[in-house]
Amino acid sequence: MPANHPPSGGPKMNKTAPRAKKRTFLSTLQAVYKATKLYIALLVAFAGIPAVVAKLTIAWGLPWPIGLIASIIPAALISLWMVPVWLEQHHKNAAAKWGIAGVLKYPEYFRLTSYELGATFHRADNFHEAVYRWLRDNPAPLLYLCGVSGSGKSSILAAWVLPKLAEEHVPLCVISVRIVDDPISAIITALTVPGLIWKQPPTNEVHTLDELMMKAARQVAPKKLLLILDQFEEFLILTEEAQRGAFTRLLRALAERPINNVQVLMVLRSDYRPLLATLRLPECQNGTKEVPPFFERDAMAFLRASGLKINKDRENEIRDEAREVEQTPGLIRPITVNLFGLVLRSFEVLPKEFRRGTLLRSYLRSLLLEPNLRTVAPRILRCMITSNGTKYPITESEIANSTSLNDNQVRGYLLQLASKGIVRELNNMQGTWEVAHDFIASLYDRILVGMHVSTWNRVRPWVISCGLILWFGSILTLPALFRGWQDSHDRLVLGEGGFINTPCLLDHQYDGRCFAWERFASDAARLDKYSSLDSSLNLSLYAPSFERLRVRELELKDAPVDKIEALSGLTYLEVLDLTNTKVTSISTLKNMPNLRVLRLRRTPLSKIGIMTGLKHLEMLDLGFTEIQDIQGLSTLTSLRTLDLEKTKITKIEALESLKNLENLNLAECHIKEISALNGMNHLERLSLADSNVSDLTPLRKLKNLSQLQLIGTPVKDVNALSQLPSLKLLYLGRKYFDDSSITALKGQFPATEIIREGDNGAPIKHLSVK
Repeated sequence: MPANHPPSGGPKMNKTAPRAKKRTFLSTLQAVYKATKLYIALLVAFAGIPAVVAKLTIAWGLPWPIGLIASIIPAALISLWMVPVWLEQHHKNAAAKWGIAGVLKYPEYFRLTSYELGATFHRADNFHEAVYRWLRDNPAPLLYLCGVSGSGKSSILAAWVLPKLAEEHVPLCVISVRIVDDPISAIITALTVPGLIWKQPPTNEVHTLDELMMKAARQVAPKKLLLILDQFEEFLILTEEAQRGAFTRLLRALAERPINNVQVLMVLRSDYRPLLATLRLPECQNGTKEVPPFFERDAMAFLRASGLKINKDRENEIRDEAREVEQTPGLIRPITVNLFGLVLRSFEVLPKEFRRGTLLRSYLRSLLLEPNLRTVAPRILRCMITSNGTKYPITESEIANSTSLNDNQVRGYLLQLASKGIVRELNNMQGTWEVAHDFIASLYDRILVGMHVSTWNRVRPWVISCGLILWFGSILTLPALFRGWQDSHDRLVLGEGGFINTPCLLDHQYDGRCFAWERFASDAARLDKYSSLDSSLNLSLYAPSFERLRVRELELKDAPVDKIEALSGLTYLEVLDLTNTKVTSISTLKNMPNLRVLRLRRTPLSKIGIMTGLKHLEMLDLGFTEIQDIQGLSTLTSLRTLDLEKTKITKIEALESLKNLENLNLAECHIKEISALNGMNHLERLSLADSNVSDLTPLRKLKNLSQLQLIGTPVKDVNALSQLPSLKLLYLGRKYFDDSSITALKGQFPATEIIREGDNGAPIKHLSVK
């Protein structure tokens, strides 16, 4: 690794990454189909759920804030699930694009990967010169280049020694190979690559490795065949016993009986050197070279040569942490120096979480926590580090199988990690990668142990699932509980306002929704609390409670009420009793389409207008009001009972359209003509008492009339009633009919009982005509 000078020569171009597979038309269709399903699901979730909640809120009569919260909760829970998933998929798609068209970024001044062949290289301690001379002049068949991890062994060979040997025309044929699973097969494959030793390798014959090495040595003569076994510690610790034993025997034989012009150079970490003795591999003093770390002064000089401004405090911090990492005071490996350089160059001001003594681990950890890497990169690195904390060569396909990613995504992520110097590509054609350095692998091995999935990511599916279940349960139960509480509260409010629950007139199943007002004559203070200054009952205070309880019947008889506009929202109301109130306008009744019974008796009402919207009204009591014109009643075609007693009407032509009337009270009205009643075939009870009607001829076709009130009328002739087969009860006045005349009517018409007004103001008396 360099010490004082940045790279000034060698390849500067970024390397292309052509291996990734381009997306096919079928895969594009599958991606579009998957995205479409996702968007439809989101549309249903974010549009359908609020719509359903809004409908339920309206149907259950809940306050809108509750409905709004109920809509936001599932949307928020779904967002908590979908946003991280979408972001992860977005990063995967970006990685896939990078895997197809991305490039490998060439390392700059600071680097974690080894130097490649031909790169400009210099060490401050000039140890690369010593290695060059040792390799050039050493005749031993087995050579060992050792050094602690990160000391620069591979860089010295690739970037200085081998180019220097070629530059000085040293007769040498170099074959470099990594051996892990089957070392003999790996070396045979490397020796028989077309164009390296033979144009047409001898593949038709079966060779043992030692025979092949002898043929190769003869083929390259007079050059020396140098076989470099890089990362030899992988063979020592990872290879199976059978393969390790066979290859060890071959090495021992080569040491005992050297093959002319064949030399094997094994590059390994110093901490694995004792394993050579356990395998009885021969070592000699001249055949081993130990690459030392930098002195601290050389390391600091290398950092400053990059242009970084390092103050004394920062330098002391670097020295202290380096001594802790290296555990060799005064010596720092080049890989450690470069890692410190990357930390300092990446941040103008170190983040607060980079505590003193943890710069290296914090920096490496921060690389994996970048938004586009944090969900996948740790999983990829775990596939590339052995249980011993060393790097392990692995293909993109193997990583894809272990991480459930596709090959393009894996390559894209590896390219991003490679651009940060964390990993490097060993074989572009096979897609083989490894961690950039064993030192990096050892640090990441410790980092990944403590880098578990965050607590939130672990519990997020459970939180969201439980949240949705609780939300769904709340949707089913809380409205009922809320309505129960609201119901009790509303009844309390109505009770304090003088309203009591009464049995329903029309349908007893709604007994809980029928209310009547009671006057608190003995409790004036209580009445004042719920009344306006003019002592009228303020219905606006209770209308919301009426609406929420869906009141069916409301009796306000004798209540101090003069306005009913507050009741316009009572769409469920079927019975409204305003008897003896001060109401003068009923225009708001058009908003009560379900009203069936309406009592306005003894009110100061003088106009009714067109009563539209009351298509279900069956009973109307306008008795003792100031009504003069009843033209507005013509639209009430469902009306069955109508009471107009003692009103100021003089004409009833508007009643002609009310064909369904069964009960009609026209007592004390100033009418003379009743021809409008001619077609009321359903009329059963009719009162004309104290009216000006004298001609009963229009009644002769009312075959369902059973009761007729004629007291106080100027009727003299009742013969028109003889054609009424259903007449059972007849009320007559005393002016034109006495007991003898009534007796004379016996048998002339079907009435079974006649009630006549008593003589001289006496009470009404019954006279039966059987």
